[in-house]
Amino acid sequence: MREENKQMIPLWGPYSKKYMGISRIMRESRIPGARWDLVVYPTYANSAVSVPNVTVPSDYHPWNCDNEGKYFRYRYELLWKDMLYADVDFFSIEDETWGIRVSYQNNTDRNQNCLLNFFAAEEYPQNSVYVIHRPEKSEVWNALQYDELVYAKKRPWEHLNHDAMKKGEVFIEDFTDGNGLGASYYIMLAKHWDLKWFGGDRGDTAAYKIQLKNRYKNAVLSIRYKTMQNQEKVSFISRFGSVVFEPTSTPAMCRIPLGALEAGEFQFRLEAIGTLGNGVFLDFFAITEEEEAEKVYAVKEIRNVIPKIERQNERVKYQYNYGEIPIYFTIQNRRIRNRDLYSGCLEDALITRMTNSDQTYDNLTKSFSGAFMDKHSDEGFYHASMVEAIFLPAKSRRVEYAYVSTCEEKKYTNHELEKLWEMRAKPCLEQDSQHNREGNQYEFSTKLMKTAIFSNIVYPIYRHGEYISHYTPGKRWDSLYTWDSGLGSNFVSIFAYYAASPLNLLTALVPETFLRDAVTLVLLLKVGFAGLFFACFLRGAFRRNDFSLCIFSVMYALCSYILGYYWNIIWLDTVALLPLVVLGLVYLVRDGKCRLYCIALGLSLFTNFYIGMFTCIFAVIAYCCLCVCYLRWKQLPMRTLAMAGCSLLGGALAAIVLIPTYYALQLTYSVNNAFPTAVQFYENWRTLAANLISFHEPTSKDGLPNLACGVLPLVLIGPFLRSGRIRIREKIMAFLVLAFLMISCNCNVLNYIWHGFHFPNMLPYRFSFLFSFALLTVGYRAFLVVLEEKCRVWDLLAMLAVTVGVFLIAYNVQENRAVYWTAALMLLYTGIMLLAYRQIFGKKMLYLAVSIVLAFEMFQNVKLGTETVSTSAYTGYPASYTDVENLLEQIDEQDETPFYRTELSTWYTLNDPALYGYHGVSQFSSMANENATKWIRSLGFPASEAGNRYYYGGGTPVGNAFTGVRYLISRASTVLDDSAWEQIASSESCYAYRNQYDLPIGFRANASLLEYDPNPEANPFDNLNTLFRLATGIETPLFTMLEVDSVDYEGADALKNSYGNYTYHTDASAESHSLQYNYRVPLDTTLYGYMNLQDVSNITILQNGVYKGYFNNGKQGFIFPMGTYQGADTASVSMTLPKDAVSGLIVLYMYQINPDVLEQGFAALQNGGITLTEASDTKLSGTLTAEQDGVCYFSIPYESGWHAKVDGVKTEITPIAGEMVAVPVTAGTHTITLTYCPKGFVAGACCTAGAVLLLLAVPFVQWKTGKRLLQPVPEEQAEFAVPEKEKAEETES
Repeated sequence: MREENKQMIPLWGPYSKKYMGISRIMRESRIPGARWDLVVYPTYANSAVSVPNVTVPSDYHPWNCDNEGKYFRYRYELLWKDMLYADVDFFSIEDETWGIRVSYQNNTDRNQNCLLNFFAAEEYPQNSVYVIHRPEKSEVWNALQYDELVYAKKRPWEHLNHDAMKKGEVFIEDFTDGNGLGASYYIMLAKHWDLKWFGGDRGDTAAYKIQLKNRYKNAVLSIRYKTMQNQEKVSFISRFGSVVFEPTSTPAMCRIPLGALEAGEFQFRLEAIGTLGNGVFLDFFAITEEEEAEKVYAVKEIRNVIPKIERQNERVKYQYNYGEIPIYFTIQNRRIRNRDLYSGCLEDALITRMTNSDQTYDNLTKSFSGAFMDKHSDEGFYHASMVEAIFLPAKSRRVEYAYVSTCEEKKYTNHELEKLWEMRAKPCLEQDSQHNREGNQYEFSTKLMKTAIFSNIVYPIYRHGEYISHYTPGKRWDSLYTWDSGLGSNFVSIFAYYAASPLNLLTALVPETFLRDAVTLVLLLKVGFAGLFFACFLRGAFRRNDFSLCIFSVMYALCSYILGYYWNIIWLDTVALLPLVVLGLVYLVRDGKCRLYCIALGLSLFTNFYIGMFTCIFAVIAYCCLCVCYLRWKQLPMRTLAMAGCSLLGGALAAIVLIPTYYALQLTYSVNNAFPTAVQFYENWRTLAANLISFHEPTSKDGLPNLACGVLPLVLIGPFLRSGRIRIREKIMAFLVLAFLMISCNCNVLNYIWHGFHFPNMLPYRFSFLFSFALLTVGYRAFLVVLEEKCRVWDLLAMLAVTVGVFLIAYNVQENRAVYWTAALMLLYTGIMLLAYRQIFGKKMLYLAVSIVLAFEMFQNVKLGTETVSTSAYTGYPASYTDVENLLEQIDEQDETPFYRTELSTWYTLNDPALYGYHGVSQFSSMANENATKWIRSLGFPASEAGNRYYYGGGTPVGNAFTGVRYLISRASTVLDDSAWEQIASSESCYAYRNQYDLPIGFRANASLLEYDPNPEANPFDNLNTLFRLATGIETPLFTMLEVDSVDYEGADALKNSYGNYTYHTDASAESHSLQYNYRVPLDTTLYGYMNLQDVSNITILQNGVYKGYFNNGKQGFIFPMGTYQGADTASVSMTLPKDAVSGLIVLYMYQINPDVLEQGFAALQNGGITLTEASDTKLSGTLTAEQDGVCYFSIPYESGWHAKVDGVKTEITPIAGEMVAVPVTAGTHTITLTYCPKGFVAGACCTAGAVLLLLAVPFVQWKTGKRLLQPVPEEQAEFAVPEKEKAEETES
């Protein structure tokens, strides 16, 4: 058991998950994972009161408990309605002594004869106990103590291990620890993936590294095992030769000669040859001398231990000799009958025998008639002690006492036990004065709930040599904060923007190897839903149900917005939901139905609040249009109130993410954008209009707005404007909406407002899908008129006119190839309409012809879109994934502390911590905390507030310490600052290093640190010197600068502006351009450089002209380690400029570190480091010893959701420069606890819950009253979308 868990998990408590009572964790037992249980079962004579089973309803109830786990009570209902009951109290007397008080209450008018059963048992993690017997000179280890385990065919559940099980662990009854190495828990699903048991696939590997204590002349390795099947051998190869496991269904020994072995590290590796279907389970390994190999075996031990019984005056004392420490149980009553139950299931005993003290009933499992014969559900054993003849007169009470201890000398009288009980129980039994008077009526239910939670949720389980605390509902609440994005981030806001789509749940159901395919499937589903929901919109709004829905829904699903931005999958849900939102508005305005609008709007805001904001703005525009088309003036007020109320209700449905996200947005860089001071237009109007045509590449990152949605709606603009069936008001509203959206794409002020008073970073005009929706709706309206009127000549002429207009606008503006193809298709659509006009084509042929042309157009557009959007290599994503995963596992096995940070020396993405699943530093997120970004940039790490990113890149000992980076994984062969990093593991081409100057996530620093005001624009070494000085109080600078000794320019020249600042100019005639700066090192030291230079991909480091290493150079400047140098060495930084470079600015600093100052300051800070006892995503708790007053600095970005307590007292957080968490501490030892809840989360959750209830209540009220809140508009007002022919058909039917 780990030391921290000894403190967290009391040895005594209600830990049994079988029957109610008290238990003790037997950490001293020679059988790991043992637990002693004492079941308390009060009853009355010849009754049918059930045993207190905690897993099924029985006759006991959790009743009361304290806040420290030192007292708890259960009530046993012996006769209903409290006519006869027993209150059983358990109370702590000392750490290893607990009292038991059973109070019987007889409220009946008759005398009652009660009894009290105690059942004592030793419980183990496994039913059968097998103990290893071996000679004194031997080495033994469990098969699960592997150094490496590899399945040749990777399991989809590779890292999914329940209840702290290890990879490959299986429960096996006849193995020594009840478990062994073999196939994983999910092997039942193996047939679906064509998987075999361990050893069945060629390449299955288990490797071990063991420290041998003895030297062996002729060693033999014994392996206890059994196989899955009895027909086939399972063979492995090792460096000691072949290892063959003969088929056996019972455990057997396989022995391998090893030869002479020296004391020290012993490595043994098994690699499978493969089988046709058999596999092996491994129990343990043992090394002995050859002549003693047969002395290694496992023996099953009997568990049923009869206690030693000592009768004393008025008490009976039991000594249970379990493990290495006895348990002493004393009952304060001499009328005891002792029985044995050879079963671990109390239900195997007959209830009539447990409620009768006659000696003829001592066999608890056998009836007199023989009808029920000795049931044995398992191999357990209980020793039963019955207190008999507890006589209660009518309307009376009687108390029985007992106590249990590990100390033999403990003796108490009933009077002493009563006093001790009063001390523990009195505070819980008295009226609670902490709540308002109005809460008195709820006190009883509150206590019952509190006690139930105490006894049913938290209990210990044993895994791999230690107890861990297990929580029934789940390990912890992990969805409010995450350490896998940056230094820590509000996960609710990240979830709201990136991951709230319900379709993302599908990715959790597939194996990891198919994750890329699952994401592709999700993408296709989102595109498919966009088309489906648009078809639903057309069907509901225009009351159509024919093939025309398919034609227009395909154009919406494959519009240029989706084809250009589909790689940004997070936006597509709201794009798909837009038609449902507008359909909900149609139902609200036309039919008086509100529910669809509320739900669709709420879902849009929930799945992505950002794109949902566009939907909200467009909903207002659409509502105005619908009012103009459907309503009269007197109907407007009620509909407007309903629309406003439903909009608020839809927003409230998503408030659980919207409100916390609003507060999180206040911490981002986007709030700093200033409103434009002047109106400007980005593009020529002709250029913008030319982007409506098809057959050109969509914008995927930067460029014009994606407006195209097919040629057909363009050509139908002519019939829409010409038709007399379409009212003028409709045409005006359509023109105004399309014009407004087009202007919004070209006007800086409107673009700024649309994007939430913020100018976007790449992916411009993110609301342009609204234009496609509006244009397709207009086109469909015209298409219905053309179908109804059989396409008149004027329609054809209008279509030709639009074709000519589009050609003239786009010619020589857009790619002419695209212009020609668009014009050709517009003419083709016009020709199809002409054939329909001449009645050569009927409706079916019209649909077929349009579909063929549309399929050709959409195929070409999709092809261009997928070619424009780049993709990652399928097999290479992500880079070195397996190697990095292996190193992360090795690090986790070596480091038992609750929290540490790891980083990669070179990044694959800026979100590598989330990608590989480790606590790191790097982050790219639109929700990035601007203050955290500034802090990181001031430390010399690459960061950009406007770019919403900061990430790890090199760093210094100070930067690493103040960000809590303990481990570094390098995909290169080494790290340059080898004085600060120690290699601890490797996997193929990747290496893991431990920081020699790492500090925990929190440590004590001088109070002067509160004065630190970092300047991210300044020299980062000046920031580091100031930070280190204020934190430690050491005035000697940690970093000192080095001047350039010489320069080597090739094809370029540079002018020095100031220290480290240069302006370069290239020679246009030179084939290459490079710059190299050389520094003479005055003494033995480690150097660090800082570079800020755009358009240079790599920085090369040289020592005395010899290549030493390189760094990837990004767009942000950062500090990089140069390595360790000796006095008089020359350190050089070389960079090659792009061929097209002309001139630019270079910032290059070079500093040496003072190792003596570093050691002195690091020692001071390390002495005040916090020792964490608890670490979860929303809580950190630990102890810290401060030699003097100061602050405890935490490498956690500050936000108002964090709260601190010092020694249980709420303490105000005093952030460093408003950016990082710090808590004031005084001299001495303190317990500091940080907890997190996003600001606004509780309010948002309440709003969402209220909205759901209201949404459910409104239909119920309508059904109950028989009245609707809104009446539909009269049919004559709804003619706007109903052709006359269809109306006539509906009337006839």
